[in-house]
Amino acid sequence: TTLLRALSYLLPDRDLRKQFAANEPSEVPAPWLSDISIQRRPGETDEEATRKGAEVIRPLMRMDPDHLTIGEVRDS
Repeated sequence: TTLLRALSYLLPDRDLRKQFAANEPSEVPAPWLSDISIQRRPGETDEEATRKGAEVIRPLMRMDPDHLTIGEVRDS
């Protein structure tokens, strides 16, 4: 995640691009991209967490992002 954020920061026109990141959980804020944190509830199964992640990613893809980073998705 740190490397991907660093690379997205190096883009010369980063302020003009639609950049999104979806993580579980978000760790390092980056003001040049929209960061979505996927919170896992205690006792949530891997299947429920996967479904929740898809529910976050699907609308992001409809927004036609220039960059979408998906990282730090942890299973039980």
